[in-house]
Amino acid sequence: MLQVYGNTELCAALASMAESGRIPHAMLFHEDDGGGAFPIVLNFLEQVYGGNPRVQKLIHPDIHFIFPVAGPADRKPVSAQFIVPFRELLLENPCFFESELYPAIGIEGKQGLISVNEARSLLETLSLSAVEGGYRSVVMYLPEKMNPQAANALLKMVEEPPENTLFLLITHAPEKVLITIASRCLQLRVRPMSAQELRSVHPKEAEGNVVLADLFADLM
Repeated sequence: MLQVYGNTELCAALASMAESGRIPHAMLFHEDDGGGAFPIVLNFLEQVYGGNPRVQKLIHPDIHFIFPVAGPADRKPVSAQFIVPFRELLLENPCFFESELYPAIGIEGKQGLISVNEARSLLETLSLSAVEGGYRSVVMYLPEKMNPQAANALLKMVEEPPENTLFLLITHAPEKVLITIASRCLQLRVRPMSAQELRSVHPKEAEGNVVLADLFADLM
């Protein structure tokens, strides 16, 4: 299990869901940038998948990651094309900042987006049976980065979810998520880290600058 900072009640509630099998098909986790939603989500999925070690290694065949990407239009960029560097970033620091994502996946200086191509790819994936039976899970980082076409396509999937499919969305700005998507999700707030926790998780940002770390915590 990954280290989680605080959020004891949230983690306990998620563990209870996993144990009972009464799991909402869509959940929206509101974190502050770099605030620790990924460890909570991955620990929850590890419980859902019965402790399967491939969950924490990010290689479980029935867990699909979606995140903002960019590239030439004719390439129709989707997350699967960037999954290797994304995994490396997430394994190195599951509390990464959004600003770390784009250089890590090779699109520094570009505007990351979740496009309708992503939604179409996901729809095709979800039309297939789960590789190992049981749940299929979609972990979407920054759903607020969806363009309108992608958001509308996801809405249809959330409204009429395929059987045994979980949608776990991690947002920094819930007010920017399509309201009809957000309203169909169980909305969960990830408690911001304290200054001490920030210094531990993001030492480069806080190194030699305790005031800055304290400021980060105050802003959160």
